[in-house]
Amino acid sequence: MTEDTHTILRDKTGPQKMMGYVISFEKKTKITSCWLDIEPKHLNLHGVLHGGIISTLLDSVSGYAASHVYDETGQTPFLSITINTQFISSANKGRVTAIATITGSGRKLNFVDAVLKDDKGTTLATSMGVFKPVG
Repeated sequence: MTEDTHTILRDKTGPQKMMGYVISFEKKTKITSCWLDIEPKHLNLHGVLHGGIISTLLDSVSGYAASHVYDETGQTPFLSITINTQFISSANKGRVTAIATITGSGRKLNFVDAVLKDDKGTTLATSMGVFKPVG
């Protein structure tokens, strides 16, 4: 991956620094993804990836995807208006990757679906969210 084909966000936000996830925007295909290499600090009491971390990954990838609708650089700040998350399966090791898809957009709102999968392709969670540009 080169900077002229991808935008990579690493350690830009508090949650990124705390959890260690990375967000990528592929300029040609306009695919927004987010990945996290699971560590023991990401696991809940049952030894699987914590639901709050799953929700954070889906929210982050969706918001960043929404920002590219208004601004090619992805610098337009967005607020999550609502996000519904469906937890489907669990993981406790390896890499998980979220991919967001814009399903609709208007002047004031963007609608985004996202899916989180493990490195074997198993769907762990999905989300549907509404995002609003601010500023």
